[in-house]
Amino acid sequence: MRKKRNKNSEAVCLPEELWTIILARLPTKTLIRFRLVCKSWCLIIDNTDFVSMHLNLFNNNQNNDLLTVERTEKNSVAKEVIRFRHSSTFKSTSAKTVNLSEGVMVRGYANGVLLIDSLDSPFILQLWNPSIKKTVSIPGCSFLEDKLSSHSFSFSFGFDSLLHDCKVVWIKTSPRLIFSRVPNSIQIYSLSTGLWKTKLIEDVGDWWLIKGKPLFAKGSLNWLARDERVDNGSARPTYIASFDLNIETFTFIKLPEDGNGEKEKPHIFLFLLGGLLALFDVSPWKNSIWVMENNGPQNPWIKWFTSDSPHGSYDFFQHHGWNISHLCYIEKTSKFFMLIGRRTKSYDLKNHLFDDLRTSNRAYMSCMDPYSESLLLHNLQ
Repeated sequence: MRKKRNKNSEAVCLPEELWTIILARLPTKTLIRFRLVCKSWCLIIDNTDFVSMHLNLFNNNQNNDLLTVERTEKNSVAKEVIRFRHSSTFKSTSAKTVNLSEGVMVRGYANGVLLIDSLDSPFILQLWNPSIKKTVSIPGCSFLEDKLSSHSFSFSFGFDSLLHDCKVVWIKTSPRLIFSRVPNSIQIYSLSTGLWKTKLIEDVGDWWLIKGKPLFAKGSLNWLARDERVDNGSARPTYIASFDLNIETFTFIKLPEDGNGEKEKPHIFLFLLGGLLALFDVSPWKNSIWVMENNGPQNPWIKWFTSDSPHGSYDFFQHHGWNISHLCYIEKTSKFFMLIGRRTKSYDLKNHLFDDLRTSNRAYMSCMDPYSESLLLHNLQ
C-alpha cells in the first residue's frame, strides 16, 4: 500500500540560504527553541556567521528598547536594577525588569551582553546575556596585584567578528585626571581560549592621552584622545584612539573639521548610530553628527546631520559637557539621552528642547544603551 504524500512537504524544503535569511529575523528565545526542531536548523543557528548576521540585523532595528541600569545605595550597600524602557516614551516595560543581587554591579554593555562583577568577590567578572539567560564566568588577571596602586582599572569588552570571539580588555587609568596616558601594556581575555594574556603596546608613543571609558563599535574599542606633542595644554580631544580587538593594536584617527571656528568647539561626544561609531559636535554656530564609515586614516568621516545651534543649547553643553558620561541617540525620535552625574536628561536635536527624565526610588542610572537581542554565548558550556 502506497504511503500518502504530505501536500505541504515541498513547501518547507527550502534552500539553506533562504532558511538562514528567515531565521536571522527571529527573536533569540525563538531561535533557542528552534535549535531543537531539527539538525539542519541547529547547524544554521550555531554557525558563527549566522550569529554575526543576526546581531547586525538587530543592531540596526530602530524599534529596539533601551537597556538601563539603575542604581540605589542604602547603608553603603549598592543595588542595581536592569530595566528595559521604550525608546520613544522612556517608560519602563515592567515585565522585563531584572533585580540584581546586592553588590553585583554592571561594568559594561555591548552587543546584547553585560559585563558584571560582584563587590563580594572583587574583580571576578561574568559575561551575561539577558535575552537567553546565559552566564559565563571570567577569572581574574595579574593586573589585580597592583589594585592598591595610584591607578584605577577600566575594563571593557567587545566582539571580534572576524574570529567570532568575545574579548575583555583590562586597562590602567589615572582616576583623578580627565585624560589618561595610553599604557605600555594591557591585559586581554579571550573567551575562545579561556585565558588572559599581556599585550605590550610597543608601537604607540607616550604622548597619546585617552579620555574616559571606551565605546565599542565595529570590532574596536574607541576613546576620545589627544596628541600631547601638538595639543599640549589643551583639554579638547582631537583624535579617536581605536583599539582593534582582532589585531590588538591601536590606531589614531583625526577628528573631522568643519573649518569654521574650530578652536571654539570643546564639546565633542561619542555615541553609537546603527552600530557605527558616531560623533556629536557642538559649537556656538551649529550642531553636527559625524559617522565613521571605515576605520582607515583617509576620510573615514561622513557628515550625517547638521543644524543651527541655538545659544541656549550651546550654553547647556558648555556648562555640563565634562560631566556628561554617556550619550545614547534614538534615531526615530531624533533625541539624545544623556547621563550627567546622577541625573538623566534628554535633548531633542531638531527642536533643541531639554527634559529631565526621572527614575523611581531615588535611583540613578549608571548605564543606558539601545538593547539588541543577541545569540552571543548561547553555545558555550
